[in-house]
Amino acid sequence: MAYYCVYFLKTHSNRRMTSLFCRQCGEKLLEGSSFCMSCGTEVNSDQPSVTEPPQKNEEIEEKKTPQQPLNPPQKPEEQHQQHTYMPQNNVTTKSSFLSSKLPILIPIISLLVVSTLLVFTFLSEQKKNDTVLELQESAETAALNGDYDSAINQLNEAMEIRPDYEVLRLNIDEITRAQAFSTELEAVRQLLANQDFNSAEQQIGPLKEQANKETSPLFNSFKEIISNEEGNIVIGKLKQEIADLNSVDSLASKLSTLDSLSSPEADSIKEEILTKIVEITSTEVTDFLANNQFAEALNAINKALSYKENDDTLLQLKDQVEQEKLAYEEQAAQDDLHNRTAAVEVTSFTAALEDNGDVTFEGTIKSVATVPIYTIIIYYALFDANDEYVTEGFVYVEPELLEPGDEGYFYGLVEGINEEVLVEIINITWYFDQ
Repeated sequence: MAYYCVYFLKTHSNRRMTSLFCRQCGEKLLEGSSFCMSCGTEVNSDQPSVTEPPQKNEEIEEKKTPQQPLNPPQKPEEQHQQHTYMPQNNVTTKSSFLSSKLPILIPIISLLVVSTLLVFTFLSEQKKNDTVLELQESAETAALNGDYDSAINQLNEAMEIRPDYEVLRLNIDEITRAQAFSTELEAVRQLLANQDFNSAEQQIGPLKEQANKETSPLFNSFKEIISNEEGNIVIGKLKQEIADLNSVDSLASKLSTLDSLSSPEADSIKEEILTKIVEITSTEVTDFLANNQFAEALNAINKALSYKENDDTLLQLKDQVEQEKLAYEEQAAQDDLHNRTAAVEVTSFTAALEDNGDVTFEGTIKSVATVPIYTIIIYYALFDANDEYVTEGFVYVEPELLEPGDEGYFYGLVEGINEEVLVEIINITWYFDQ
């Protein structure tokens, strides 16, 4: 019995003096607990122990222990169950489970919150975009109908929703340009009404250039209006100016513009221009024939025929030119043969033996060609008293160019002959342009 008591006291004393502390936060652990009550860290079986100094009240209690009735020692299994089964373990386990799941739950909750905000923001922005697009389409329709003020107001309203939407600003600039363009075009129409065609033409030119540069659909209708007004300007100006147009090219330039117009007034002016082209061409052809310019005459006729096909006056004039051209060419062929073979005549030629034994000679020639000739060369040869060949050479005629009927002079010197000789002109050459 005494042995049993001593054993119990040692065991109890050792158990009271041994305590465990959390390796994570340093707080004291309850006996048998699997998790720290402070931070929720799991307690391992190999947790290091720290021995606390025994308290005085514990020593007194131990001294009194032998006098108290002792309970029989518990079995190891029962003692283990008593140490691990504690009421606090349920609370500790739940708290530790929640703490272990927080690293996973926090990102999920954050994702849900952010997703909700993004969806809300997207829907809000989408609604704004839809409103802006509706205003933009309505403004475009109004601008195409010429209601520029309404279109600009709607775009300004859209700008209040989307102030950074650069397309809206570009649309406003585009409509503003179209509005100013419409005002200028109306001024041109007023000038046409007052028959001030020159001023209208000056103003419509820059407008046409601007309209051609613009790619906006707003300017498509302006291009058609400008085309019509240009036709009206041409017709009005031609009525005033046609009497002063005296060349085929100037008339033809107006004629090409009239080709794109379809109105009885335009057809009448076109016929008047064609008649005047025939008259001017007839006058030009007469002048060309006087100078034997057959190619120029035929070119003028063919040009006029390109504007007025099968015109009887022009066709008869063309036949006349071709007949005269044929006769001229026949004569030209005869003249060409003459100019090639007999373009010059020797009008004088003398030769003399000088005291020093040199031979000199000189002479004149006359051009009988029908065209100017130039670079005329006289080829000569010397023969002795027995008609034996002595030497030969050539000299140039001065001046270099001879017109038909002009005369030229030539001179030659042959040194060291020392005997009477005969000087003969054996050939003459020349050049002319065909």
